[in-house]
This record gives sequence, structure tokens and C-alpha cells, in this order.
Amino acid sequence: MKLKDLLIKFKNPFLVECKNDKLVFSLYKEQKYKSDLEDTIGE
Repeated sequence: MKLKDLLIKFKNPFLVECKNDKLVFSLYKEQKYKSDLEDTIGE
């Protein structure tokens, strides 16, 4: 993640991103990332 993207996400956490023609909420992506990370660590 680039610093610019991080600043945009900080200013607007509900920013909608378009990926593979699907609208994905950044907040959802963050939750999924944390969930995947916990699964990887095993906690």
C-alpha cells in the first residue's frame, strides 16, 4: 500500500474501491485482512 492510498483511507475509511469490476468497501477489506492474518498466525 502506498502512502498516498493510506492517507486517502485515513481521510475516508468508507471509500469505495473498484477491483475486478466489483465495488468493495475498504472497511470490509480491512476486516477480511485482519481475519486472514489471524487465521495465518493461528490466533
